[in-house]
Amino acid sequence: MRGWRKRSGRRVVGAIGTLVLVGFAIALVSGATSDADRDDAPAAGTAAAVRSQGCGAASAATVAAVDEQVAKQIYEDELAGRETLEDEAHVRQSRPLLNALSSGDTPAIAAAVSAIVYTPHWHIVRLRVLRAGHVVADVGGPYVIAPVTGTIQEHGRTLGSFVMSVQDDSGYVKLVTRLIGIPVELYRGRSPLMGTVTPVPQVPRAEAHLEVHGTAYRARVFTTNSFPDGTLTVALLVPLPPPSLSSVGCGQLRADSWGSVAMHIQARLALHAGSWGELVRVVRATSGAAVFVRSGGHELAGGAPPRHLPSEGSVRIDGQTRWVFSWLAARGVRVYVVAPAA
Repeated sequence: MRGWRKRSGRRVVGAIGTLVLVGFAIALVSGATSDADRDDAPAAGTAAAVRSQGCGAASAATVAAVDEQVAKQIYEDELAGRETLEDEAHVRQSRPLLNALSSGDTPAIAAAVSAIVYTPHWHIVRLRVLRAGHVVADVGGPYVIAPVTGTIQEHGRTLGSFVMSVQDDSGYVKLVTRLIGIPVELYRGRSPLMGTVTPVPQVPRAEAHLEVHGTAYRARVFTTNSFPDGTLTVALLVPLPPPSLSSVGCGQLRADSWGSVAMHIQARLALHAGSWGELVRVVRATSGAAVFVRSGGHELAGGAPPRHLPSEGSVRIDGQTRWVFSWLAARGVRVYVVAPAA
């Protein structure tokens, strides 16, 4: 469950996290909030400027919108990410499958599909193959999300089609929880399917406030595709920020929210010195935020940052005002997250 930073951001504790990672996350939060630990990064946006126009009643919606964007990006990556594209190629280029489809040998088609699904280090959780519009093989789990469809061709001749997925429902729930640190519930129709808290008996209304186990949440609701067709409803339960955060400007609060996701990713993946490039890669892929890792005046990962990069506040990039969150991720090492344009 997510808590909140003392000042203007959040600390995140995964609902399924171990005590070691929880302690690590709390230590990171302490680094983010300790003025004594700040480096010499120039502060283009002062604390007064950050607070001059508080986000007020929009605070909860601002925070929830960031979490929804990340959850949707995770889903989109299941549809068209690098691993998904690689696995599509495995299906289209499988010689046993091409031969079996060409000959019409149904048992051989089933064997080829099983071999694809159960090949180690590939990520296909379910694969359905059709020939002349009829299902001839279907291998994998029952509760699967983010189906991808395509045709199987050889020398310009269509041999069949497929429906494939690289993620099941429970895997998506775990991934969202790991990377964002908030409860998520899935619904098929109006009925609960699975999630991370005691099932909320019906799909919450979008933007509704509800209480579960004594914690107040704001619901963000969106729709995804189910395998092989149909839809699932995703409900994110975003903890309501404390009233004290209403004095923080919306831009800075949004940056703090993106930074919270980045901190959570570092804690959950146990990324440390020597793996800063991996942190940059995962955060950028998940959020689209710009990430820079620096030690004093040295660039460790993320490329060259803007000339004047504050540890908090605003910065101008390509003529746009962007907001910055940073924290000390290791001794002398500061990670800067520049929130994507709203």
